[in-house]
Amino acid sequence: MSLIGAPQLQIYLKLWVSSGWMIQLKDTSPCNVPKPKLTKNVCGQWPLCKNFAIRTPYIKEKQLLTNIQKTIQMVTPYQLSLIHHGVLYILTYHIEKAGHQNYIRKILYDLLCKFDAYCGVCNLFNHLTEITPYRIQAESALDLGISLQPDQRIFDYRDFFLPAILAPRINDMAPCNYLSPAISILKEYDKIHQSDFFDTLKCYILNLCNTKDTTSELHIHRNSLLYRINKIEELTNLSLNDYETRLHLMISFYMLELEEKRKNLPGK
Repeated sequence: MSLIGAPQLQIYLKLWVSSGWMIQLKDTSPCNVPKPKLTKNVCGQWPLCKNFAIRTPYIKEKQLLTNIQKTIQMVTPYQLSLIHHGVLYILTYHIEKAGHQNYIRKILYDLLCKFDAYCGVCNLFNHLTEITPYRIQAESALDLGISLQPDQRIFDYRDFFLPAILAPRINDMAPCNYLSPAISILKEYDKIHQSDFFDTLKCYILNLCNTKDTTSELHIHRNSLLYRINKIEELTNLSLNDYETRLHLMISFYMLELEEKRKNLPGK
C-alpha cells in the first residue's frame, strides 16, 4: 500500500501553489496534532481532496489569515496550508471520512464571518499530480464569487464554471468578437421600429426553443411567435434550427447577463 508522508505532501503543496515558485514549506500544525499519511485504498486510488483559497480585504490580512490557518490546523489533522500573496491556501484530504467535509465547511464558514473573509473551493479530486488545476479552480471561484456574489462567504467552483470560462472573454475581447451579430441587428431594428424581436429571441433561446414555454412567458399566440421567429431569421440571415447558431446565441445572452451583473455591483 502506497503512503505519502508530510515531506512528500509539502512537495505536492509546493507544486499546488505553482511549479515556478520556490517556496520552502514547513508543517506548522501544532505538535500535539499528528499529521496522518495519505494512503491509497485497495483500488489504488488516493483519498478525496479539496483545495481552499481564502482572502480578506483588510490591511492586516496576514494576521487574520494566520488566525484562520491556526484554527483549521487545530480542528483537523487532514490538511496542509500556507499563506502567499495575501491568500491562505489549504489542501484538505480524506474528505470521504464521514462528516468531515461538512464539519470543516461549518468551522470555516464561522471563521470567514468572524474575520470578514471569503473562500473559494475547488471540486473534489483524488490524483495529486492534478493539484495545480484544482488550485486554479479555488482561486477562480474566490475571485468570481467576490465579484458576482459578494453577500456570500464560500464559493464552490461547480457554481462558477461558466463564468470562469466566459468572464475572461469579456475582459479580453470587444463585444462584437464574442456576441452573435443577431444581438446588434435586432437591437437596432427594435429601436427604429418599436418592435420586440430581441426580447422574443432571448426568450425563445433561453427556453431551449420550446414554443409552448416561450408563448406562455411572452403571453402571445403561437402564430405570433412563429411570425416573429421567421422575421428574426430574415433580418439576421440565421437559421435557428442550426445547433451552432443556437449555442452561440445562448452564450451571447449569458455573457450579456454576466456583464450586467458585474456592472450593477456596488462600487462598480
